[in-house]
Amino acid sequence: MTQTDSQRDTTEILPGLATQKTRWQRFLALSLLATATLFSGVVVGVLVATWLEESPTGYPESATLKELQEGVAKDPKNETLKTWLRNEDLRIRQAQDVRQRRFQVGAWLLLAGLAAAAASGRWYASLDQGLPKPRKAGEDVEENGGLSPRARGVIAVGAVGALLVLAVVLMSVDWSPKPKLAPTFKDNWPGFRGPTGMGIAPAGDWPRSWDGTSGKNILWKIEVPLPGKSSPVVWGHWIFVTGGDRRTQKVFCYERTSGALLWETTISSAEARKALELESAPESEERLTVSDDTGYAAPTPVTDGKRVYAVFATGDMAAVDFSGKAVWQRNLGKPENMYGLASSLAMTKDTVIFQFDQGSGNEEGPGKSALLGLDAATGNTVWRTARPVGSSWASPVVATTDAGPIIMTCGAPWVIAYEAEFGGELWRVRWPGTDVAVSPVYAAGKVFVTNDGAQMMAIRVGGKGDVTETQVAWTASEAMPDAASPICDGKYFLQTAHSGQVTCFDAATRKMLWNHEFSKGFWSSPVLAGRVVYATDMDGKTSFFGLADKYQGMGENKLGETVHATPAFCDGLIFMRGVKHLFCIGGSE
Repeated sequence: MTQTDSQRDTTEILPGLATQKTRWQRFLALSLLATATLFSGVVVGVLVATWLEESPTGYPESATLKELQEGVAKDPKNETLKTWLRNEDLRIRQAQDVRQRRFQVGAWLLLAGLAAAAASGRWYASLDQGLPKPRKAGEDVEENGGLSPRARGVIAVGAVGALLVLAVVLMSVDWSPKPKLAPTFKDNWPGFRGPTGMGIAPAGDWPRSWDGTSGKNILWKIEVPLPGKSSPVVWGHWIFVTGGDRRTQKVFCYERTSGALLWETTISSAEARKALELESAPESEERLTVSDDTGYAAPTPVTDGKRVYAVFATGDMAAVDFSGKAVWQRNLGKPENMYGLASSLAMTKDTVIFQFDQGSGNEEGPGKSALLGLDAATGNTVWRTARPVGSSWASPVVATTDAGPIIMTCGAPWVIAYEAEFGGELWRVRWPGTDVAVSPVYAAGKVFVTNDGAQMMAIRVGGKGDVTETQVAWTASEAMPDAASPICDGKYFLQTAHSGQVTCFDAATRKMLWNHEFSKGFWSSPVLAGRVVYATDMDGKTSFFGLADKYQGMGENKLGETVHATPAFCDGLIFMRGVKHLFCIGGSE
C-alpha cells in the first residue's frame, strides 16, 4: 500500500469515527435536554398545585380559628377554648411555614432545572456544526430562515422554558385580594410609637368613644401577669408586651381578636437570680436596683414580623419567634443606671438598635455608653459606637431624610445623629440636658428635641462634627415634658408635659400657638391620628384635640386604670396597656 493510499484510508476512517461520536453526543445532549425540561415541568406542576391549595402570602383563613376567636371573645375565662385557640394558631403557622419552605425549595429546583435545560440545549446546538453540504444550483440559501431542524428544535425548547419561567412569575403574584392582616411593616405597630417611631398613626377610622368601667367599646380586656411600663406592639394578629419583676422577666403574646394569651416566654436572667440571693442584703452594691418610675420592663420591644426583640432592666436582651421559642439571648452587662433601663428598641433593615446609655459620661473619650447594632438573626454585635454621654432613658429613632436614613438620639449633653447602616456618627449638637428621657422626632428637614431640665430645640439636618453653631434653627423652654415624647407634622410641634400642660408651636418659627392645662400629667406619649391628637394622662383619661393654630377640644374618655404606656393603633383598633390590664378598644360610637 502506498503512502497516498494510507493517507486516503485514514482520511475516510476518522470522519466516520467523528460522526459516530457526534451522534452519541447529540443523543446524550438531547436526552439531558428532555430530562431537564420534564423535571422543570414537574416542579412547576407541584408549585402550581401548592399555590392553588393556598396562597403563600398572607395569613391563611381558618374557619376553626375564627370560631375559636369568637368563642374566647364571648367567654374570655374559658381556659379550654384558649388552649384550643393556641393549638390551632400553632398548627396554622406550622403549616404556613411548610408551604413557604416548599415554595422556596421549589424555586431553587426550578432554577436548577432551567439552567440544566439551557446548558443541554446549547451543547446540542453546538454539535450541529457539520461540514457544509453541497447545494443544487439556484437553491435558496435563506430557505427556512437559514436554520437547521435541530436549531429550530432548540429554539422551541427555549420558548417552552421561557413560558415556564413566565408561569412561575405569574404564579408568584398574589392575585387574590390582600388579606386584612397583611404582614407589612407600615400597616402594623411594630415598635415604640409605631412604624415611624414618632407617634404617627396610619390612615384609618379610629375610635373616639369608650368607657373602661362600663365596657363601652371595650372589645376585650385581659390581665397581664407581670408588671411593666413597656408599650404594646402589634404585628398581624399578634400583640406583644413584656413584663418583669425581681424574680422573672417574660415576653407575652396575645391574640388580637379575642385577647387570648397564646404563649409566654421566660427570659432567663443571672441578674434576677442574684437579686433573689441578695434579698437578705438589700444594701449590697451587687444587688440590681431599679426605680419605681421604670421597673424591670420599661423598654418597649420591637418586631420585624419574624421575631420579637425585647430588653429588660437586667441587661438581658432576647429574640423570640412567633411560636414563643427563644431564638437567641445575651446579657449586655449589669447596667450602671440610677433609674434602670427604659430606652426602647428600634430597627433598621436586619439590625436591632439599642441606645445603651449608662454611667456619668465622658466627653474626653469613650465612656460606658454606646449605641449598639445587633444582628436580628443571631444577636451578635454588628457594630458598636461609643457615646460621650451619661445615663439617659430616651429611645433612638430611625428617620428617613433627604440624605438617607439616620438614627437620632438624645442624651446629656449631646443630641447625636448616626448613619443607619454602620452606626457611624454624622453630627452632634450640644444640649444642656440632665436626666434625658424624651425621644426626638423628625419632620420637614429638622430634628426636634425637648426635655424638662434641658430646652426645646429645632436642628437642621446636615453637616459634620459639632454643628451647634450652624444647624440650630431655634430654641425655647416652655412647659417641657419629663417623659412623654412629642409629635410633629412639619407645621406644628406639640408636647405633653408631666405637669399637665400641653403646648403647640409653629415648627418653623418656634412661636407658641396655644397652651392648655389638663388636671393630670402625661407619661404616655401622644399619638397623631389624622389631624386629631390622642393624649392619655396618668389616670387613663384620653383627651382628643386638633393639631391646629388654636386649641380645639374634642372630648375625652376614661379607661378606669392608670396608664404609663403609649397606645398602639392598628387596623381601626387601639390597644392600650394599663398598670394591670391590656385593653382592645374598637367601635365608632
